[in-house]
Formats: sequence, C-alpha cells, structure tokens
Amino acid sequence: MVITISEDKGNELLENTHDGVTRKLQSAKQLVNFERKLRLGPYAYALEEFGKFLLVGESKLPSNLFEINCDWFKLPKAHKYNSKSF
Repeated sequence: MVITISEDKGNELLENTHDGVTRKLQSAKQLVNFERKLRLGPYAYALEEFGKFLLVGESKLPSNLFEINCDWFKLPKAHKYNSKSF
C-alpha cells in the first residue's frame, strides 16, 4: 500500500517531525544528570522521530508529492534488542 501526501501536508509533516526531534533532544539534555534509564528514553524517541523524518523526506517525488510505501513497515527490522540490556 502506498500513501500519497500533498506537498503542503508533507512539508508540514516534515516540520512537525523535525520539531519533535528537537524537543526530545532538549528534554534529554535536561535529564543528563539523572539516572541513565531516564535520560536514554528521550534519545530513543528522538531517534525514532528522526527515522520518520528521513522516511518522509526521502519519499518526496519530483512532482513535489510525497509517496510513502507502507509495505516497509511490514519488513523485519535489524534493530530488535533486549530492553533489559540497558
């Protein structure tokens, strides 16, 4: 399945996602003196948001529309890990 997004909505999504990354990194910076598990959470979420930012940014077509192939989300991911290892 492919989702097509207008140029305006795609750019809005990119801007909102970028802002989300910035906010989460700022939160992580404020938690730098707290327990490791607490400060790693915002970094993990920032990385997730950054991944969305890359996915949307790379989906822009020459026609300025955005096409996101949702089949990508069904693929096995290499980032599986044991959360207890933190």
